[in-house]
Amino acid sequence: MEFTSKEEMDEFTVGDTTVVHHKGTKGPRKWGHVYVSSDQTPRACIYTSKQVTATKLTNFCFRDLVAIKVTVGRSCYILCSAYLPYESPTPPPRQLMELIEWCKSNNLPLIVGCDANAHHTCWGSKDVNQRGQDLLEFLISSGLDILNRGTKPTFVTRNRQEVIDITISNSWSSHLVTNWRVSSEVSMSDHRHILFNLETGTVPVEREYRNPKLTVWSTYKDILSRNVGPPVRPHTIPQIESSVKNLTKAVVHAYEQSCPVRKVRSRHSVPWWNPELLTLRKKALEIPSREVWNQDPDALVSHGLVWFTDGSKTLEGTGAGVRGVRPRVELSFPLGKHASVFQAEVFAISACVSENLKRGYSNQHIQICTDSQAALHALKSPRITSQVVLECTNSLAALGQKNKVRLVWVPGHSGVAGNEEADVLARKGSSDTLTGPEPAIGLPYSYPLGSIDNWTREKCQEDWSRGIGLRQARLLIKGPGAAATRSLVNLNRASISIITGLLTGHGRLNKHLSTIGLSPDSRCRLCGTSDEDSIHVLCHCPRVIVNRHRLFGAGYLAPEDIREVPVDRVLAFARSTGLF
Repeated sequence: MEFTSKEEMDEFTVGDTTVVHHKGTKGPRKWGHVYVSSDQTPRACIYTSKQVTATKLTNFCFRDLVAIKVTVGRSCYILCSAYLPYESPTPPPRQLMELIEWCKSNNLPLIVGCDANAHHTCWGSKDVNQRGQDLLEFLISSGLDILNRGTKPTFVTRNRQEVIDITISNSWSSHLVTNWRVSSEVSMSDHRHILFNLETGTVPVEREYRNPKLTVWSTYKDILSRNVGPPVRPHTIPQIESSVKNLTKAVVHAYEQSCPVRKVRSRHSVPWWNPELLTLRKKALEIPSREVWNQDPDALVSHGLVWFTDGSKTLEGTGAGVRGVRPRVELSFPLGKHASVFQAEVFAISACVSENLKRGYSNQHIQICTDSQAALHALKSPRITSQVVLECTNSLAALGQKNKVRLVWVPGHSGVAGNEEADVLARKGSSDTLTGPEPAIGLPYSYPLGSIDNWTREKCQEDWSRGIGLRQARLLIKGPGAAATRSLVNLNRASISIITGLLTGHGRLNKHLSTIGLSPDSRCRLCGTSDEDSIHVLCHCPRVIVNRHRLFGAGYLAPEDIREVPVDRVLAFARSTGLF
């Protein structure tokens, strides 16, 4: 077997199979990576060039089998080189069966290039032997596909030519392999190179993970207590290592049994999307720059039927507006109180399309202008997660069957007459009363999250306002806030203890310690003139006036001024005093 990388190709070799990843690189490859088992004299290995991002799967690396995971963008592929010994009783070996089952359970695309040492007409051999029959039955029962095409020999010697090298794949990768062929180039081996193209970037990766927050801790404790057993004191190094190994194994097993596995699919690709569709989509959607609109706004919409759409959300509600320039049409739609601005923008486009369908236009050039790039990008994306976007996309497809439709972005509130008029209609819709029950449009995912967040914020503010005591805390802390919370969460435990004690007055200051009977003196350790409490240290103590001026911008402060100081500066000041 030979493992080489050829010029002007980014490729990798799987056994006697060379997979072409892409072309267009410049200059020869010099060095790459060879993946092989180091346990015994290997009979299988994989070579990759430096441009291929690959990871060796150590659990599937043996003398006769090597597997790697190749990552391309957000997708990954399992590639395997396998040697099926002729002297083995039944093909394939157990290790290959385990790899196939692992890929199946994890929904991973698998491609195997192997020296099968088996004959069958299904992959181009001249005859069928028992090994070939057994191997074919296994492939069929496992749902694997044979990618060999034609009868060109893959094994060539002076007195023999035969097809004994096969390429197999599972259902996740069969459609990705194209242009399978046997190379005529001399490989300096009895086996010929097998080449094929692997169409990458079309399979969304499905990833498994465990979220520790979802662990059922009662189950975890029960399983761990059963597996660990009573403690035994180790006396030798092997006993210590064995105890550590057993304990680690018990902890991992208990965690895996008590924490459910979750699967996440990539949201960034779908199998049927391709560059040609992207090009067609871009032709139907145009986002000119603001400068282009400022230079000559009429040139972009100088012909055909021109429409402007807009959405608006106010305290009164949400609305959508449609303004037709050619023809002259004005439409306003109230959408109730729960729809988002994004939904209003997409609904306005959909309403405009429906109006054009209602008018029965045919062979027309229709231009729909909107100031929402979010709506345009949602309509451009191959993956749709919103019902209103799906309905709009279907309407656009129906209108585009008999007309040429173009969506154009227009800068909002920039003096473009049609856009300004559509904005007025949208604001009118937001102030009008919705006829019928709410919600007029399905609730966006952000609505319940925002409602919960607002309720939580109001509840926290209410508890803060009605709380008993909190004399120093009310003076120094503005109240519950997301910014302060994020700053505190990012601190370590010691820093949180310091800042909490300082701002609430329950820290390691003499006034508080004296109150609870832990200090005989309540006076300030720095100046000795006043009680050492939070307000004195932060605002009035003359001995730290320089520190205060450097960090807070003033030598003396009112307690209310501390509310506007970032948490990290308050913490830095507290540490600079030497009291904490």
